This record gives sequence, C-alpha cells and structure tokens, in this order.
Amino acid sequence: MQNIDDIFFEDFHETDVICVYGKSNLDHISFLKNWLKDLDSRKVIFLEDDIKKHDALLSFVDKNFEKEKKTQTFLIKDFEKDLKKIAWENVYLDIKIIKSSNEKREANFDKISKILKELHLGANLTSYLYSDFGIKNFENLYNNLLKTDEFILFESLVGEFKNIPVIIAGAGPSLDKNLYELKDLKNKALIFVGGSALNIFAKKNIKYHFGASLDPNPYFKRFKENEIFEKPFFYQNQIDNNNLSLVHSKKILASDFGAHPLEKWIYEGLNAEQKTFEAGWTVTTFLIKIAKMLGCNPIITIGLDLSFKKQKYSKGVVKEKSTYKLIKTKDINENEVLTQKDWLLAKSWIEEYAALNRDKTFINATEGGLKIENFKNLKLLDVLNNLKEDQIDLDGYIHTKISNEGSIKLDNKKVIEMLSKISKSLEKSNELCDEYIFEIEKDVVDFNLLKFQKEIVYVYLLDPYWQIWKHILLRNIENNEIHILLNKLLFFKNVITEHLNLLRKFL
Repeated sequence: MQNIDDIFFEDFHETDVICVYGKSNLDHISFLKNWLKDLDSRKVIFLEDDIKKHDALLSFVDKNFEKEKKTQTFLIKDFEKDLKKIAWENVYLDIKIIKSSNEKREANFDKISKILKELHLGANLTSYLYSDFGIKNFENLYNNLLKTDEFILFESLVGEFKNIPVIIAGAGPSLDKNLYELKDLKNKALIFVGGSALNIFAKKNIKYHFGASLDPNPYFKRFKENEIFEKPFFYQNQIDNNNLSLVHSKKILASDFGAHPLEKWIYEGLNAEQKTFEAGWTVTTFLIKIAKMLGCNPIITIGLDLSFKKQKYSKGVVKEKSTYKLIKTKDINENEVLTQKDWLLAKSWIEEYAALNRDKTFINATEGGLKIENFKNLKLLDVLNNLKEDQIDLDGYIHTKISNEGSIKLDNKKVIEMLSKISKSLEKSNELCDEYIFEIEKDVVDFNLLKFQKEIVYVYLLDPYWQIWKHILLRNIENNEIHILLNKLLFFKNVITEHLNLLRKFL
C-alpha cells in the first residue's frame, strides 16, 4: 500500500496522474502543488466513495487548489462503472493511486486501488487492439474467410464433452518437468494445447486432442515447425492468415470477442453468426472457456506459470520479441519472479472465471508460477493418479462428434459481396465527412451526424472506434463542441482511408 508520506517527489517523475483517496494531509498540499506545476499535462484526482464525506472533500480541494485547474474530485457510486470511466479517460497515461497516512479506510482503499489498476491496465491493452484502426485484424479476417475451405461453428459442440476431464497446457517454463507424464495418459483426459506449447508437444512427440491459436502476428517460423496439424483446431479469425493456412485438420471457429462490431455484421451476412466469445487475454484463457462450454470437468492447467526467473517459456519455444515491460512479483512459493501486464490480466480473468463457475473443479497442476486463486493447487502426478481411464475411446468420440456436425462452406462470391458493401459504405462515408466539414465552415452544424446513421461503417466501425480513440485524441483539445466535431470527422477520414486501402487488396 502506498501512502503519500512514504513517497518522495522523485517517485512521481514519470507519473501523469495521481489519484488520492480521501483528503490529503496539509503537509502534502505543497508537494502536490509542486508536482502539478512541474509539467502542464499532470493532474490530481481526489477520490471519495462516501457521499457524506464528499462535500468536505470538495471544500478541501477548492480551498487548497482554488487556482489550480488540474485537480478534480470524483465521487464513486458504482465501483466498476465509475472507475472504468477514470481508467479510460486516462488510457496510456501513467497513474499512481495513493492515500495519506491519516486516511484509515484501508479496506476501501485497497478495493479501489485493485479495481482501478486492473481496469486501467485492461483499457491500455484493449486500446492496443485499435492502434492500427483494426487493419491487422481485418486483413487476417478477410484472408481467412476467403482461404478457409470449410469450418465448424464452435457453438455446435457446446455441452458435447460433459464431465470429461481436460488438461490445458500452457508454454510456461514449468512444463518441462511434467511433460512426459502425459505420454501414457491414454483415455483419462482430453489434452488441449495452445499457442507456443504446440511446438513443444510436436518436438516431444506427445499426443494431444485439440490445438488452438489466436495470435494475429505472423510468427510463421514458430508455427511452421509444427508441420501439419492433424488434430481439430480452435481459432478466432484474428489469427494470422499464414499460420491458419498451415492447419490441415478440422477447423473450429469460435466467434469474435466483440472488439470489432463490423466483424459481427460480416458473420451475420454470411450466416455464420455466433454469440460473442469473450475469452480473456491469452490462448490459455481462451481454452479454459472452451473447456467449460464443452462441459469438461475437472479443468486442469499445466505450464500456467504466468511468470519466470530466467527462462520465459518452456524449452523448444521459438523466441520472439516482446514489447511488454517486465514486472517484479512473488510466485506461489514466495520466490521473486518476473511477469508482464497481459499475464497479470490473464491471472485476474482466470480467477474471476473460476469463481463464477463453481460447478466446475479447477485444478492448477503447474507446480510453480503465480498463485491462481479459486484453483486447487496439486501436483500433476497426483492429479493423474486420481483420474479414471474413461470407457470411451476419446479419439473416436471426438471424430464422431466433429463428423456429425455440418461444416460451413463459405461462398467466396458472397464474401466478396460483403466486402464490396463495406467498401461502398466507406466511400459514401468519406463523402459525408467532406460535406459536414464544408457545412461547418458555413456555420451549419449537425452534432448528431444524422446523415451517417444508415451507413454500415458508421454504425459498426467509425463510431465504435471513435468511442475508444476519443479519450486520447480529445485529451489536449479545447472543450469546444465544434473543435470536437471537426476532430471526430478528421478521425473518421483517417480510418476510412486505411480501410479502403486494405479492401483494394481484395476487390
């Protein structure tokens, strides 16, 4: 826990926003004022979750920061909703959440601090999905739709593997010590392998039942080392199209995760719509949700370190560059280890998902790594010894279930037709942007942009992306409705240009 008393000015030199819970000590007012003056972009947000104390906090801030416009007070009524607002308004900024030593509501502070940190981290990582206006996602989507001969919809398999145990293998460094325990598993459990762990299983010649990948980046070398995928394969269409082209087995498509509404519109038009499939932050969280929806029980994880000391992944994983800053933390055995932001979010997602699905038994047999709450922590060998060999032949059962489900075969002409509709809507929307900018110059303003309302790309692309980007783009813009509208229209034109350039590769 951080108190203002414990932190010197130097600790905040890279901080953009300080969130202070409750009133600050008078001794710290000069500290906060000096910190604010050092850079124009800095601000302080005073947080309060007790409405009875809010008026006193307002008076305190008005009295001590009356000439300072870079402070604000925020009354938290709905923790999730209100803290999410703060998180998104300060996306990409460095935030510290603190309290002064005279603030005794430690449980409240801890709750606010934990939720806000997770929401802010989530906002940062989510916004990365839109950093290129969704171009990489849609490039993979269009290629995968046009090049995939046939696939099965995941929803057709929901509940078909009821009470069959499953082992989900991540690629953490702990996988090395237990991998060979899976060689003679026979029909005791299904084995799901995702992402980087596919290489390891292929090199060690260890059998698995389902593979999976979500990675939109072209780690072609890492993927190609698996040669031919012979097992059914779960995926979402943001997977790199070159990687998906290497999968020659049955492909099972899980729906999009809701980040790109235009993708859902495309699926609807192709009669391949499924419910939004929000599956966390990594391929392991994706497979945990897959396993639960299939009906598997218990759900056992291995190689789920989410941290490392020296070696980031299990031996055999092709090295890749990472842009994530490493974070020091403690593992389940209180040893100092390194982790990264997306792994911490994955940990929180897994813990929450297990808590929401207590009808399932979740077991972490990683034997190391970060502690996962709401999971039983057991040794893999003990878990395997307690599993009974199923009477059914799992390979045969999988083959029957998948064969009985009708594959979808997309008509490429229909896909091209959908892309053409998007292209025409982009061109029309670009014309509308120019019309609106011209009208603004003539003092004719439509803040509701009514002409856009029937355009496909406005509803499913431009406006949803604006809701993400506005937090960044308007941060240094004067709070003037005309200026905001102009920036919005110019943003639309940038998105339109990028997507038209992409579609020209396919049309």
